Amino acid sequence: MFEIHRGIGEGLFLIYLIVMGVIYFMGRSDRDVPSWLTAISHGILALQVAVGVILLAEGRSVVWYHPVLGIAAMLALGLTPILRQRLGRTTGTVATLGIIAILTLAARLVVL
Repeated sequence: MFEIHRGIGEGLFLIYLIVMGVIYFMGRSDRDVPSWLTAISHGILALQVAVGVILLAEGRSVVWYHPVLGIAAMLALGLTPILRQRLGRTTGTVATLGIIAILTLAARLVVL
């Protein structure tokens, strides 16, 4: 289970960067972003947090702010409607994904 959590964590930042790029370039050409693209990235994040919670329940020891950063990344999804309203549809979505990417990178750097 730990190897799964580590493997997903190593790729999560890169996944969010790719999704940010796709959304940015599709938004610039006035095309709608496929909902499955963001759904897959958010689903992988949810899986990562769920596996992390399972590892914590099993008694894995980790610095206290690693799970806080992971849960904060999940909670950052709630910023999407607010940032879309203030920054526009494309920029707001990219900003939300950027916040999540930074939080996932910070969580990964904590365990190095």
